[in-house]
Amino acid sequence: MKRSFWPILSIFLAAVCAALFFLWRGAAAEYRMEDLRLHGMIHAHTRFSDYLDSGEEGDYWYGTAEFQTMVDCAMAENLNGTTDANAAAGILIYSSELAQSRLRDVCAILETCMAQPDNTAQWEISMNELRHLLEEGA
Repeated sequence: MKRSFWPILSIFLAAVCAALFFLWRGAAAEYRMEDLRLHGMIHAHTRFSDYLDSGEEGDYWYGTAEFQTMVDCAMAENLNGTTDANAAAGILIYSSELAQSRLRDVCAILETCMAQPDNTAQWEISMNELRHLLEEGA
């Protein structure tokens, strides 16, 4: 009995690990990169809007982090316009005072993207517009 315990336990644990792995992969497959990009876009807009209403610095920085999530997902999707989006994210991070003064415009551009989340051509144009809007004030 003692000799057969360890091999049986090892096989059982291997089976449990395999089952958990397949469950994990199935759950991960439920989220498409486009959905994560849209999620980042929506939450960035929400936090930037909250900042405009309350002036809480935490809302601005949380929105900036969500914006970066959107950019990272766009890069993973290999979308055109990621260079402009990444430059805009850099301005949001490193020139926060300038970006905060243009936040209403940033929100308007994000609203345009959110209205047609699958329109990647519009996203590219909007990110270029956003980059130039933020760079003008730099």
